[in-house]
Amino acid sequence: MSEEEDEGWMKALEKALCEKDESPLSEESGNFTVIANECRGQMWRQLLTRDDDTIQTLLDERPIIKNIEQLELDCQMLIASLEIEDEDEKLNCLSDTEAILVTMCKIYNIDTYDISKKWSSIIRPIISLKLPRIDTYTMFRAVDEEYIAKHQDCYHLLRILLLYHDPELCNLLDSLKLGPELYSDSWIQTLFSETCSLEVILTIWDLYLAKKDKFFIFFLALVFIINARDHIFSLKHQPKTQLIEILGSLPSQLAIDDINDFWSLAEYYDKQTPSTFIKDVAGYIFDPKLQNKGISQMLCLPISVTELVSHTNRTVTNSLKFFVMDCRPAEQYNAGHLPIAFPLDSTLLLEDPVSFWTAVEGLLSCQKQSFAEGRSGGGEHWCFSGCGSGLDANQNTHMVVSAFLQKHSLYVSMLNGGYQALHEYFEKNNIDGLSDHDRNRCSQCLCSPHKNKERLTQTNSTNELFSKLGVAMRSKSFEVKGKLMDFLSSNNNSTKNEKTDGGSKRYRNMAPVFAIDEDDNNQDSEDELYDAAHNNSLSMLLNKSNVIASFDCQHIRNDGTVIPGKLVLTKNNLIIVEVDSKDPNKISSLVNHSLGTILNIKCRKKRPDLIIFEYSGAEKDIDRFLIPQSQKATDIISKQIMDFIERDES
Repeated sequence: MSEEEDEGWMKALEKALCEKDESPLSEESGNFTVIANECRGQMWRQLLTRDDDTIQTLLDERPIIKNIEQLELDCQMLIASLEIEDEDEKLNCLSDTEAILVTMCKIYNIDTYDISKKWSSIIRPIISLKLPRIDTYTMFRAVDEEYIAKHQDCYHLLRILLLYHDPELCNLLDSLKLGPELYSDSWIQTLFSETCSLEVILTIWDLYLAKKDKFFIFFLALVFIINARDHIFSLKHQPKTQLIEILGSLPSQLAIDDINDFWSLAEYYDKQTPSTFIKDVAGYIFDPKLQNKGISQMLCLPISVTELVSHTNRTVTNSLKFFVMDCRPAEQYNAGHLPIAFPLDSTLLLEDPVSFWTAVEGLLSCQKQSFAEGRSGGGEHWCFSGCGSGLDANQNTHMVVSAFLQKHSLYVSMLNGGYQALHEYFEKNNIDGLSDHDRNRCSQCLCSPHKNKERLTQTNSTNELFSKLGVAMRSKSFEVKGKLMDFLSSNNNSTKNEKTDGGSKRYRNMAPVFAIDEDDNNQDSEDELYDAAHNNSLSMLLNKSNVIASFDCQHIRNDGTVIPGKLVLTKNNLIIVEVDSKDPNKISSLVNHSLGTILNIKCRKKRPDLIIFEYSGAEKDIDRFLIPQSQKATDIISKQIMDFIERDES
């Protein structure tokens, strides 16, 4: 090819890559272009151009490899899989492949061919282009150095991404002890070239190399796993070896016509993931010179303060919406917090589980409503913030995050460094970005009082901008947070008001919220109840003549456990029955409450199926239920309580 022709061809190729409408293409497929093989070599050569001082090694005398027979066998199998018809071309490709792999052994300073490096699979799409040996070697070296993961934490990275986007599936695979390292090794370590057909892998590499984002391979892998979730759940009882084989072969099912949808899904997951996790934390996976950030020890996906603030103020493209929960104790929250952060005292999870899950219920309701209305601070991405960095500072926060993950909450992350990092960020940039910040009580200010004395007000344009962002953060959060406080306080206020009214009114024609002070001495015959309980038979209990009504329910215990059961109403009693999860007719627990001991029945407007019973007595016990027919149940129970009061008065 003459110099003039070469220049013209390169211009045509450049135009094809940039415009994708007038291009040397063999065919169109969806929204991406399938590049003709004669053009692909030039494209990859441009994308993988790099300075390589090891080329002379390729031309030197071949070193002695102990297991050279294995290397030669792998090369022969590789060339055979390419189905090259021309014998001379086949021999040239075989010779090039062997020379390149032997050279790689020399560069890595090893005298044994390492099968685990999967070089014969990685070089497969490159050798299929039938380029000159030096070009093939240079491109292969670039792929091996830049795009192949160098640290075993790459599998933990994939798991954390799966946990973020599909926690239920991740928990299932964890329970089956199916870590990504068992089935995705050939995906990550060969960029899918070992499992996909040559036609498919060439097209994927066209897109992947052009994207110039080596971490994107993990989102491609994520698509394969999540798309197979129904199949995985259906096979969860199969032998582990069979599941590993099925999972490992998922990429082999990808056809050329599927690539557009496949790629679009990967880009969607990429955009739905905080980017600093990849850029700031996971870099050492590809570059051993970078600091090991210990991804394998992370509970969930971390997010930096910088990214959280950027997304909150919409200063980044495709910003994510975060719902931030400050898990520090109440006194620390009240001394300073992020304006959009909602308080969720993590100590309550151990000290008062009922109050904790009631607070969570309010947060969930507020989050859903705010997100639906598109308000700031009402995002679908959960961000939990603790006190600082390290396990000791965040032990309670980790328990809260674990509880949410066990409930399969999507998009769960933790603020890297917690409030400590947040405080340092605002102080460093001279941003008034904290709400209710009291320097005399703030834990971070008390740790370094000399810094606060030295802090000067700056007026340069950069900090003025940051200050405006801080004001914007506070103003945007008030409306959302106000709704949450109204939601939580409305439940408490309704209870207090109704207790006050209860002393002077008999509850005729009123909603089923009660305050009854009288105790009742009239009891149903307990012998029949004891008989039913002794026989552990729910059907026997329901068939008793004194049973007025019964309602399916789920009893929420104080530790958050949900137990199936029945509410059984008699003339004088409300009986709480818990049944065996495997045998719904078998009574596992039975508690009998006199109707006269019911102090309050509370109905949640935001969650009408959640009913709370409060009982009189020194300890003022409560029971919480999820009742599908809550309206019917409360109407009938309230009527029976009215009848009970009238009988008692007469």
